[in-house]
Amino acid sequence: MTTHNCESASRRYNTVVMKSVRAYYDGRAFVPDEPIDLPEGALVTITVVSADGRPPLADLADLAEKHPITDAPPDWSQQHDHYIHGAPKR
Repeated sequence: MTTHNCESASRRYNTVVMKSVRAYYDGRAFVPDEPIDLPEGALVTITVVSADGRPPLADLADLAEKHPITDAPPDWSQQHDHYIHGAPKR
């Protein structure tokens, strides 16, 4: 994402240009698969999305499915502070 300063009729405003680019991480920096038309040192925002197509919490969902909680009290979700921290029940 780049921000360009524009002037129009003595009114200054910023426009945002967004582009999705595939890249790989080399352990230190993100390296794009294609050239990007940006000046050296341009400030950008990178949003990391896994290319494997799995939702962000898929690993957590898999773990919960493999290890279900079967012995929790029936009011566990409402009274978790009591069961985890020993707080009085509400």
